[in-house]
Amino acid sequence: MPNLTQKLIESLKATDKIQSLPDSAMKGLELYVTKTGVKTFSVRYTLPDGTRRRMTLGRWPVLTLVDAREMTLDILNQVAKGKDPAVAKKVGSAEARANQVKTVRDLGEALIQASTLKGVRPSTLTYWSWLMKKHINPRVGDLRTTDLTSKLLRPVLREIGADAGPVTSNRTLTVLKRMYNFAVDEELLEVSPIAKVKFAFNETSRDRVISESELAAIWRILELSKNPSRNGDPERDGLGVSAAMALAIQLCAFTCQRGSEVIGIRWGEVDLEARAWVLPAARSKSKRENVVPLSDSALAAIRDAYRLAEARYGRSLLAGDALFPSPRSRRSPAEAQAGTDIPPVERLSLNRAMARLTQAAGVTNATVHDLRRTGATMMASEKIGALGEIVSRILNHSAAGYGVTGIYNRYGYIAEKRSALQAWCKLIEQFADLDNDEPKSRHS
Repeated sequence: MPNLTQKLIESLKATDKIQSLPDSAMKGLELYVTKTGVKTFSVRYTLPDGTRRRMTLGRWPVLTLVDAREMTLDILNQVAKGKDPAVAKKVGSAEARANQVKTVRDLGEALIQASTLKGVRPSTLTYWSWLMKKHINPRVGDLRTTDLTSKLLRPVLREIGADAGPVTSNRTLTVLKRMYNFAVDEELLEVSPIAKVKFAFNETSRDRVISESELAAIWRILELSKNPSRNGDPERDGLGVSAAMALAIQLCAFTCQRGSEVIGIRWGEVDLEARAWVLPAARSKSKRENVVPLSDSALAAIRDAYRLAEARYGRSLLAGDALFPSPRSRRSPAEAQAGTDIPPVERLSLNRAMARLTQAAGVTNATVHDLRRTGATMMASEKIGALGEIVSRILNHSAAGYGVTGIYNRYGYIAEKRSALQAWCKLIEQFADLDNDEPKSRHS
């Protein structure tokens, strides 16, 4: 058993095995050296009932050998008095977390941090953060976590429903319950004080299908929004919708994919040669990869979006670059040259753009997701006649018969999916009469 010294610790090198070196000068103290060369002090001890424990003390050189020996001596003294230092450490950590999370606002921030480490999708975290900032924190954020009761929360949810709509009220409750369940799991609270609160509003599944005349009106405004010149065009100037947002909305219609999936496109997901966009499982709501064939119209929209993104980045796009980069993220010239990442535009920006467009078009109660539903309805109708399974595969819905075959058949039914989407895009052009308004060369 070696006597640990500063010189010995400095000389230790990483090997293909984890090294464990007990300290002869202090019983129980050990130094672990990982395969990557990280050196960590730990202490082993045995409780009076025979239970053996190992507790990590800290990493060298932040924790010195002298301090590690002092900590070990203190731990062994606690054991001699019948205490378990590991339990005391756990209680102390829980108390420290509880001291940091005092208010509802603190609890929301703690949930976001923990969920980020857990790998929750960025789009989900963005939505949770928005609900906290917009609706939760202004109303109950400064309350202590234990002071938010069911009786207090119910009128708050009704108020949110009146201001922002029933769905937003219900989603707010969902996030609040997730926050409090997290507090219980982390032993910050014994029970959730809002566990019995129910949704303040009933929800009905949307079945909105945009009519041909409505789609034509929306498309005229979309084409107007793509005009890069805003000078001298009062109609264009008053829309408040960027060309990039107009292209993103058109791409949602052309591909029948979810808005969050479209605005989150990274350039490496697009295969121009194969005329396909490969949506990775990590970004898909269904957690399944989806190969989306790109019609002529979709390819034209992507090329236009690429040119706008290229100007935003100040260079050609790399595989990890966003096709729809956020216009609000500011970078220095040095960061631009180094290729610093710009996050994709937020989903809420897409929703706001769609609201402005439909208002200008005189169309009520139409959302980005309604474009997806409309496309699916039209593809399955007699106008196109696509089989239900093909439409389900385009939408990346689970369908009977996928099974193991679906896992390995990555490009399965690509021709059928391409045919249906191409027919749908042609139908959009017919509705909007684009051939009369736009030169053919735009889609070449």
